[in-house]
Amino acid sequence: MTTAGNMDSAPIKVLLIDDDEDFYTLARELLSAVKVRPYALDWARSYEEGLTVAARGEHHVCLVDYQLGDRSGVELIREARASSLTTPMILLTGRGNDEVGLEAMRAGATDYLIKGETSPTLLERTIRYAIQLNSERLRALTTADQEILRTNLALRASEGRYRTLFDLGPVAVYSCDTSGVIREFNRRAVELWGREPQPEDTNERFCGSSRLYRPDGTFMPHEQCPMADVVSGNLSRVDDAEVVIERPDGSRITVLVSIVPLKDDRGEITGAINCFHDITARKQAEKALRASVEEFRTLTEAMPQVVWISRPDGWNVYFNQQWTDYTGLSVEESLGYGWNKPFHPDDQQRSWDAWHHATA
Repeated sequence: MTTAGNMDSAPIKVLLIDDDEDFYTLARELLSAVKVRPYALDWARSYEEGLTVAARGEHHVCLVDYQLGDRSGVELIREARASSLTTPMILLTGRGNDEVGLEAMRAGATDYLIKGETSPTLLERTIRYAIQLNSERLRALTTADQEILRTNLALRASEGRYRTLFDLGPVAVYSCDTSGVIREFNRRAVELWGREPQPEDTNERFCGSSRLYRPDGTFMPHEQCPMADVVSGNLSRVDDAEVVIERPDGSRITVLVSIVPLKDDRGEITGAINCFHDITARKQAEKALRASVEEFRTLTEAMPQVVWISRPDGWNVYFNQQWTDYTGLSVEESLGYGWNKPFHPDDQQRSWDAWHHATA
């Protein structure tokens, strides 16, 4: 049996069980794009061939297609586990389906991937996780652990559903360890960064963006960003801080970040998680609104006529300078219902009646 212990220098042996030659070609290209370590890909074209080759225990991991002729990959995984095969198995599905993933986990799969959404980074990370998890299980496995194993499989199924939510959620999320190395990130984070960082690359620290800037436009080194302050303990957390992200193409967006530390059972910081979302459109709208308000004020202050604005209930919210010059009232005296003060006391009720009639 091939184990994780002897693959430090030798290629990781992967068995693809899939009757689709096109995906075999794609899988080979995806694995060849991984620079972290070498891979050797073997291909079994049918359910029967796949089960036979997998049973030899010569591979570190098996990638099993969900649809194998008139039989399913889940059925193959279940049959392999029934024969005591311990090689980690990852189910490949044509589209996202939590029920299929949960069924595969119950059958003995370590994880599952969606074919059309698999990148070299995701494939490498999933394979690595499956091998590590399987190696840990084999070391700890005893007869008395069988019930614990079934519990862990159910937990892994739950984690699979969580990861689906993590990857497909509308909010960008990523995590760092205490040295700032990026450990996990979801698809939305990649979209906002405009690039996909290499997980656990020591050159990718604190944030996956090309460059960072403060709201005033000054450059912000990654080592001085809010994530760095939280993982170092300088800040207990960050709530709704504005940061400007520059993408590889030079475009910039403004994001709102919220960061909380991750702690172990002793309360020691082990990293931090950052949730952020794009507020560029909102910032542009605010800027346009400020410009519009300023233009309006400039126009009304230049007019010789009195200009004032009230709500339908008569509460006044704006006067131009001509009002104060004409009435002698200050802005503070005029705001609210102050517009009625210049009238003679005998006429104030009539002015109110006229106002209500006009706005009825």
